[in-house]
Amino acid sequence: YDRGLVLLSAGWAVLAQKGALSPEQARLAQRAFAAAGTMAAALRNPQLASMAEGALGRLYERNGKPREATVPTDRAAFAAQAAAAPELSYRWAWQQARLAKAQGRTDEALADYRRAVAALQSIRQDIPVEYRDGQSSYRVTFGPLYLEFADLLLRRARTDQAQAPALLREARETAEALKASELHDYYRDSCIANFEARRQSIDTV
Repeated sequence: YDRGLVLLSAGWAVLAQKGALSPEQARLAQRAFAAAGTMAAALRNPQLASMAEGALGRLYERNGKPREATVPTDRAAFAAQAAAAPELSYRWAWQQARLAKAQGRTDEALADYRRAVAALQSIRQDIPVEYRDGQSSYRVTFGPLYLEFADLLLRRARTDQAQAPALLREARETAEALKASELHDYYRDSCIANFEARRQSIDTV
């Protein structure tokens, strides 16, 4: 298991580099992720398998191959469910959403974004957060998920007049969820609980 984690770290170190990956770099990362996947299969460890498959999908996504990325990403999401690991489920649902969006499958992308946000919200209290320079680390790390989702909802609302009110409301609620998380990070005390207890919908106000 430790070897598998080391291989994953090596592959992610390649992906962390800025700019386009060279063919040699891509091959190196692919070999590392594939070897980690082999170890996961030998150990029958779904969590390690999920990380390996998801990382391989991310490699394909990084190289501009959304179709090739879809299969390993789907396998990663399935393994994360088998491992009961929401900390992985949100990541791969987010990746599935980006891939579906890149391929023009808007309905599927919206469903994937919903699953990603729900999985992330389920582990929100377990995520360590720092508040620096006017921003929480939660927003820096996870803000793109909420904003990508809200943006896609707004785009869909422009082309679907029948569903536009519901889509716009969902976009607003998604943005509000991110701002509420920022508020929570800033105060970090019981005043948030008091606020939640008295909060009303903006429609009611």
